[in-house]
Amino acid sequence: MTSSNSCPNIHRLEAQILADIQPIQVTWMLGDRELVQSDRVEMTFLEDTGVARLVIRKASQPDSGQYTCVATGDVVEPTTGRRLSKTIASSSTVIVEATPTYKADIIFIKPVEVNLKREQEEQILELEAQILADIQPIQVTWMLGDRELVQSDRVEMTFLEDTGVARLVIRKASQPDSGQYTCVATGDVVEPMTGRRLSKTITSSSTVIIEAVPAYKAELQFIRPVEVHMKQAEEEKIME
Repeated sequence: MTSSNSCPNIHRLEAQILADIQPIQVTWMLGDRELVQSDRVEMTFLEDTGVARLVIRKASQPDSGQYTCVATGDVVEPTTGRRLSKTIASSSTVIVEATPTYKADIIFIKPVEVNLKREQEEQILELEAQILADIQPIQVTWMLGDRELVQSDRVEMTFLEDTGVARLVIRKASQPDSGQYTCVATGDVVEPMTGRRLSKTITSSSTVIIEAVPAYKAELQFIRPVEVHMKQAEEEKIME
């Protein structure tokens, strides 16, 4: 039996059988399992040449193992002339190496970074992360604790596909905006071993603490309480 894989991911096994009496029955086994015809598995037998051929397309590591060509046909006993059934087998071991496939992934190349700044009388909270995704598009959301943030007059969220930069801006930030912020990115990836396309979600978090901003304090108070001063006129002293 011969085995070849001249084309990528296609394995071809071939044997040649000499049978004086036709027809004969040919089957193929992988281990103790009989193979059946399918889109991936093709079995042919040419009676005129006696060539039995097995072709496996999209071969992968699970197709490794011992392949056996089993031929059953009639023979004639030389001494008695009786016609009997006879089965012969030929085996070969096939090892299918893992075929490296392109691995598409999604990762944070820059985790969430926080910048809290003050413009005029307003605090502005900015958070930014950078994502590398081999397959576009991806979905990016922001969470504060377990609550998903939504776009509003105060909350602005942007994602630039060309650079992978995800940005969250919160205007008029105050103490209630403190907490753990999480950037959540979801996209498709490709498994390196199987080549299957799957969905994957990654996260990056950072904790933000916003201190209370002291407000301007205007007060009205006495800095000196009422004092009493008593003074007698000099004229009264003279008359006495």
